[in-house]
Formats: sequence, structure tokens, C-alpha cells
Amino acid sequence: MRRRYCSLRKLKVTVSHAAERKQKKRREMFQKMQKGMDAMPEDFPPVAMFNDVAATRENSERILELLEKDRSGSEEPVGTAAK
Repeated sequence: MRRRYCSLRKLKVTVSHAAERKQKKRREMFQKMQKGMDAMPEDFPPVAMFNDVAATRENSERILELLEKDRSGSEEPVGTAAK
């Protein structure tokens, strides 16, 4: 019984070490990506995309509000409304 307990304890330690290494690897990869993004020029598309998330959300919310207003104002589908 003692032998089984020791092997289970070793397995638990091994699994926990593996999980810690995995988390550390993820953090290192994220930091590496951040350094790469910081080294890129400001107008590089991925940098612009990350910097403009708030603006994109605002535009999306505004578009959804306009679509809801248009939909409630007329019974026609949005794409077929007269221009």
C-alpha cells in the first residue's frame, strides 16, 4: 500500500510540474508576441487592429442601433429598403 501511495504522490507532483511548465511556456509565448508587436510600426495592420478594438466596438454598436431603428421603422427587410 505504501508503494502505491508513493507512486501516486510522484504522479501528482509530475502532473503539477507539467502544468506549471505549460503555463510558463504560454506566458513566455505571450510576452514574445507582445515584444514583437511593440517592435512593429504603428501602421502595421495587426498593430492597428489591436489598437482600434475600442473604435471597432463603438462602430459596431452604432451600426446595430441604426439597423434596429431601421427595422423598427419599416416592415421591409433591411437590405430591400428603398434608397
